[in-house]
Amino acid sequence: MWRKTRSRIPGSRCVGVDPNRNWDAGFGGPGASDDPCSDSYRGPSANSEVEVRSVVDFVKRHGNIKAFISIHSYSQLLMYPYGYTCAKAKDGAELDTVGKSAANALTSLYGTRYRVGPICSVI
Repeated sequence: MWRKTRSRIPGSRCVGVDPNRNWDAGFGGPGASDDPCSDSYRGPSANSEVEVRSVVDFVKRHGNIKAFISIHSYSQLLMYPYGYTCAKAKDGAELDTVGKSAANALTSLYGTRYRVGPICSVI
């Protein structure tokens, strides 16, 4: 299963960037690789991928976002901040409640079970 974008990397025979590691928050931190052939390649710069940049632009245009959920379907994970640090989010309890509610809704539809929690401890 492919987990990277399909962008061409100048000067490399390898293709794609791990969009999970392309965000500006904690760019290039633990778990991110600077090797274009790695599955965890962060990309040449933060938000360099059109997929990531499109989400960033959407959030900036709309401003008052109540929730942002990332579903990691490859491993059946529903995660919330943070991935670049293990510091607990100030609203971690609320994020956990919302995440578990979303996972339960998904399970009720398809039977697939998701592990829920902060990225740092779930992955």
